[in-house]
Amino acid sequence: MSRYLYPRFLACEEEYLQCEALWEKIVTPIIQRHQPLECWEPWMNTTWANGTPIRDGDNILSRYCRERRRGFTICQIPVFSPYKCVATEDREIYAFTKYFGADSMEDPDAIEMLAILVKLSQRSILMVEKLVSMWVSSRSEYKTFYSLSHILRHYRIKAS
Repeated sequence: MSRYLYPRFLACEEEYLQCEALWEKIVTPIIQRHQPLECWEPWMNTTWANGTPIRDGDNILSRYCRERRRGFTICQIPVFSPYKCVATEDREIYAFTKYFGADSMEDPDAIEMLAILVKLSQRSILMVEKLVSMWVSSRSEYKTFYSLSHILRHYRIKAS
């Protein structure tokens, strides 16, 4: 069993801020290895309409590349929760791709999206690094998802 990092991130503002900073520190160099950082802008909203931070872990970090119509989001899942999440109940990480904003890439508003749901640990960080690296460097959804599924199988973590 993994030793989880910041297990109280939803209850403790300081831990939540540390998680946000950690994800930024992990993702930024990955993007910079493949493209200029400014190509991948912050994407999903993390504040309420009045400007108050949401801090629920759902989209703790997300990025979007307008030129490639591709984005990714990292949702940090609490380790211990009274709510059951079928995707992550017995796993540290769960990832899937989908079209955001449309049913297919033929729609001009469609965005190819990688969603990663993760319980934060040293092991899951390594997985997220691989997934994000593959996603920002690849041009093909099928090739990306095939490789993604292979990595998840290798770690005995299922892909959708």
